[in-house]
Amino acid sequence: MGETARAPITTILFTDLVDSTTLMQRVGDERARTLFAAHHRLLADAVAAHGGSELQWLGDGLMVASARPRTLYAALWRCNKQPRNYPWPNACGSVLGSMSAR
Repeated sequence: MGETARAPITTILFTDLVDSTTLMQRVGDERARTLFAAHHRLLADAVAAHGGSELQWLGDGLMVASARPRTLYAALWRCNKQPRNYPWPNACGSVLGSMSAR
């Protein structure tokens, strides 16, 4: 019997800026867009530094992928160590799951 090749497993991470709607209401649309852009840079830099790939910016979070789940956990940890001048206490919530292509 021949071995069946296993499809590679990819881990997907979704991040979400906690209470982004409240933040928008508190600081206004223009300031919120500036903050969301800074948040995007923080996330994108963390993901890139840990070998992940940004799939899509969702306005207040990212969908990213990696063949190595630990890299995405490391990126999320880095994100949660954001600069103290951010106007929200815990910027990154996440859902992490793996999938394989068939």
